[in-house]
Amino acid sequence: MCTKTSWRTQCNHGQEQILGRSWVFQQDNDPKHTSGHVANWFRRRRVDLLELPSQSPDLNPNEHMWEELERRLKGVRASNANQKFAQLEAAWKSIPMTVV
Repeated sequence: MCTKTSWRTQCNHGQEQILGRSWVFQQDNDPKHTSGHVANWFRRRRVDLLELPSQSPDLNPNEHMWEELERRLKGVRASNANQKFAQLEAAWKSIPMTVV
């Protein structure tokens, strides 16, 4: 699960990888990406942001894949997180490359 803390940790790691280079960070307006913690982190580091609408399939190709997974698992219930992850993994593996 992505939280404001894990998101900040990922950003710290990413910044270390490109330190000294000119870059723009792209994100959608999902609440965990725009929390006060994350916004302050970007502001303190003077990171240029390219903000996109939340869950916009036109601007974020991953949204198409999430929609595909949702279609494949519609009506499928899981009794716990491990079962849900197994269902997601099986559905992911069943998606043909022509769809990807």
